[in-house]
Amino acid sequence: GQNSEPTGGDNASNPVAGLDTSSVRVFQPLTDVKTFSNSFTKLNATGGGHEPDFDVLYALASSQNYYNIGWRPNAHPYIVMVTDEATPGGDGSTSPPLVTAQKVLSVLQPCQVGDCASRPNSRVETYVITTQTHKNEWAPLIYNQLADRWIDLNPPAGTSVADWYFSTFGTTIFANICSGGVSG
Repeated sequence: GQNSEPTGGDNASNPVAGLDTSSVRVFQPLTDVKTFSNSFTKLNATGGGHEPDFDVLYALASSQNYYNIGWRPNAHPYIVMVTDEATPGGDGSTSPPLVTAQKVLSVLQPCQVGDCASRPNSRVETYVITTQTHKNEWAPLIYNQLADRWIDLNPPAGTSVADWYFSTFGTTIFANICSGGVSG
């Protein structure tokens, strides 16, 4: 995989200005379930503190291309957010997040990147891999389709992590891609 970091400075037009990208990993290209699963199982959690998950999701889906993702012109973008934290505001914080769920939704739907940007009712296909505790906080950003777009970060006890993720990705994210990349 390769890491990409957002560009931009400190101005108000860049909602991700000053974003600490040390914990953000962008892997490309991930064109099949095996490559995706292998890349995913090699991730590890480091650091600590609270990362601005909404800011990252906004930066990934924005037409400003803060992470310099090489979206192909004919691409229909898929974003898989992996986090073990509460969403901004979901942690009981009284400080308003820099980027709200509503602002993220504004770049997810209608889609602003790749092939879907030219289609009026298109959206970025988003999935979240998080804990049971935080799944409902992410529901609006996965179009309230928890059954199809949420994956538990913690595999069932006694299950091979690599096998479980491979199977789960194959029946969720990649099943959607193989059906034409459009979900309801």
